[in-house]
Amino acid sequence: PQTEEHFEICRLLGVKQGIIVITKKDMVDEEWLEMVTEEVREYCEGSFLEEAPLVHVSSISGEGIDTVRDLLDSFVSAQQFNEVHGPFRLPVDRIFAIKGFGSVITGTSMSGRVGIGDELCFYPKEMVAKVRGIQVHSSDVETVEAGHRTAINLQGVDTAEISRGMVAATPGSLQPGYMLDCDFLYLATNKKALKHRARVRVHLGTAEIMGRISLLDRDLLQPGDTAGIQILLEEAVAVWPGDHYVVRSYSPVATIGGGAILGNNPPRKRKRLSESDRKENENTFDILLDSNVEEKILLFLRERGTLGLTFDELAVRLGTFGKQLKKIISAPLSSRKIVVVDST
Repeated sequence: PQTEEHFEICRLLGVKQGIIVITKKDMVDEEWLEMVTEEVREYCEGSFLEEAPLVHVSSISGEGIDTVRDLLDSFVSAQQFNEVHGPFRLPVDRIFAIKGFGSVITGTSMSGRVGIGDELCFYPKEMVAKVRGIQVHSSDVETVEAGHRTAINLQGVDTAEISRGMVAATPGSLQPGYMLDCDFLYLATNKKALKHRARVRVHLGTAEIMGRISLLDRDLLQPGDTAGIQILLEEAVAVWPGDHYVVRSYSPVATIGGGAILGNNPPRKRKRLSESDRKENENTFDILLDSNVEEKILLFLRERGTLGLTFDELAVRLGTFGKQLKKIISAPLSSRKIVVVDST
């Protein structure tokens, strides 16, 4: 059951590649090994592991271990981290102090890069500290990029002020909020329908936060169904659209679903009763699911009304920054679909 749950979590987190390893080969005969291999292949049909390499391993003889290591090396070498040049983000998983050095955090760098002397903001508290030192796999480095397990020595902050689940990021790159618009898959393995406003455990990065699922177009969500939902959180979070999340039931604790975040600071959406109102929610989620960035910009501006959005606020809503965002907004600016108002 635990392996099946972990497999579902990989799907919910958007994992697209992997290796199937069947261990303890030395403990069974060839006929049994062949039968297990066939069962595993059947189980993985239709998933991201359907065409994955499959390796039989024995920790006693060492057979297959070099093959696994080579496959992992080839996978890592082929990865393209498109977020390397954007803002830095690292969900904190451990915090401790080293005598003579001060506070240290560890985690996996999700995007961007950071160097010694740079400032990091800890969200959702929005507390700023300076990077004093960096280690990757126990080696000192000057900078670190996306995709690395990282330890960062900090100056100007105490360990008591930081907790697991916070995100260390480039200042101004995130905005805390209590509501998320999401694409949600309610796993087919669930035994009963999910009720509107069900209380759940939401896992984002390294954080676990209590919240409620607002079903915007129905009273019940059946196992195996997908829907656009709004998650109402009991604590603030700071995320980008495209980040993945996992939902576990309140009690007993079990993984029930998850998906991708579509809107990271949306207005409150109430359950719609009339057909026209429900259509409004459907149109919103159609835009959020679409890859047309211009339509998303217009949606976010409509949601804000006369308050509008600053360049930095729009960047956080889109998860797109700097020159890339300037290039994106050039077309709607030229066509006068959006206008810039000088507030000074």
